[in-house]
Amino acid sequence: MVKLTPQDKELITRAIEQAEQNSSGEIVTAITEQSGDWRALSLAIAVAVGFMLSLSIWYFTAIHSYLLLCIIQLAGLITADFLLLETGLVTRLVPQSLRIPAAARNAHAQFFERGLHTTPNRAAILIFFSHAEEYAEIIPDIGIRTKEPDSIWQDIAYQFMNDKRQTSLSNAFVKAINHCAAIQQKHFPTAGRNANTLPNHIIEFG
Repeated sequence: MVKLTPQDKELITRAIEQAEQNSSGEIVTAITEQSGDWRALSLAIAVAVGFMLSLSIWYFTAIHSYLLLCIIQLAGLITADFLLLETGLVTRLVPQSLRIPAAARNAHAQFFERGLHTTPNRAAILIFFSHAEEYAEIIPDIGIRTKEPDSIWQDIAYQFMNDKRQTSLSNAFVKAINHCAAIQQKHFPTAGRNANTLPNHIIEFG
């Protein structure tokens, strides 16, 4: 899992500060390690692994002690559960039909929790990324969302994922910030000083 360095975070902050000098809109960036709670799936897989491990030992070795087999099964369960969660493998086993909606719900929840719907001109934009689900979304508030077709925001999110894979996560954020800023400047050019009611630093949670 790619982590943002202090230098990366400073780069993103500066990009937002620069963007907000040229429009009356605001940009918020948010990132989380994981959107969905896949612990139940991890535990179910770990139980199966532990059971299959003890069953294999029963059939293919001379160990037939129930107590020892229970200990081995428990050890297998704990180890498998730990590895599935720590490596993020469990998320890859979750069908896309479950992963994507979970990340999308989280993105939209963050939009309201972070107050992007409260700016005077309703022109704030959230740039959201969820690590485990490998999901990016651009959520514009109603004031600016109606100025451009939905495909524009989808294209920025698509480009974000391409930039992340080909360059770096911080570069993906900066390019998305610049794309959003250009749209804000087009429809909401600055009329004096930007109110800047929302944070410029990247929000990390989860």
